[in-house]
Amino acid sequence: MHLGAAPQARCVMTNGLYPPHRDEVFAGRWVDSSDERSLAVGPRTGTTRLSMHRLAHAAGRGGFTLIDILVSIAIIAVLIGILLPSLAMVRSSTEKVVCASNIRQAGLGLHMFAMDNNDYLPQSTYSLGGGEQWNTTPLQLRFEVGNRGDESLDSHYWDGLGFLIGQNYLSDGQIFYCPSHLGENTYENFLPQFNGGDGDIIANYQYRGIGPNGEQRLDQFVSTVALVSDGFRDLDEINHPNGMNVLRASMGVSWFRDANLTAISNAILGSAGDEDGWQNRWDLLDEPQRPGGWAFFD
Repeated sequence: MHLGAAPQARCVMTNGLYPPHRDEVFAGRWVDSSDERSLAVGPRTGTTRLSMHRLAHAAGRGGFTLIDILVSIAIIAVLIGILLPSLAMVRSSTEKVVCASNIRQAGLGLHMFAMDNNDYLPQSTYSLGGGEQWNTTPLQLRFEVGNRGDESLDSHYWDGLGFLIGQNYLSDGQIFYCPSHLGENTYENFLPQFNGGDGDIIANYQYRGIGPNGEQRLDQFVSTVALVSDGFRDLDEINHPNGMNVLRASMGVSWFRDANLTAISNAILGSAGDEDGWQNRWDLLDEPQRPGGWAFFD
């Protein structure tokens, strides 16, 4: 130390650190102005209490109030309300695509069957008739002959599209069931029969069996004639709210658009209990466009 020189103040901190920036020294203490930290080295603690108050105040500003939470919940509820219809439309569109894929696979099975059988399609007891004991529906895949009074035949008789399962052209029975179907004829309900159990098997897709002029060979069909479609035996069998998938003789699948199911419902209700009405229903699907433009293929 030189004579006459002012003694340099030295501040010893308890943590061994020196303030990196401009400091304010108060009675043996320092406050770092850059980040509002304070360290006490003497008996007084005023600056320490000040810094703790600032930290507590800053922490309080970072929380959520009840109003913030309620507003957030309200916004989320509004967003869910906006998204739900869109999600329902996406689900409906997805199920329609899966349904079309199922019918297309059934068409491939029909094509392979025809190739192996001189172009003949699988026979349907419904379309060909055959007596009271053979009465079936266009949705029938299999029925119990014993329940119809003919014990001389096997109890399990595959029919129509069911021949594709019975003769191993298709291996998965779920192909014949639409994911949009809301009725009682589901794949799960008929799984025991697919596994060999007794009982009829009803599908969600119906099979025409013969053409509009009695055609039984695939090469005799006009390409636009409908062969397989979503069910329309009655209103409970309708799978989609605005139309149905249709397999035509060309082996292509088309969407028959029917807003509010006006055309299909009228065809069903207008021919309830009328066997000739089935032909009218198939004729509806054969035509690419109906008068007035309220039902047509996409």
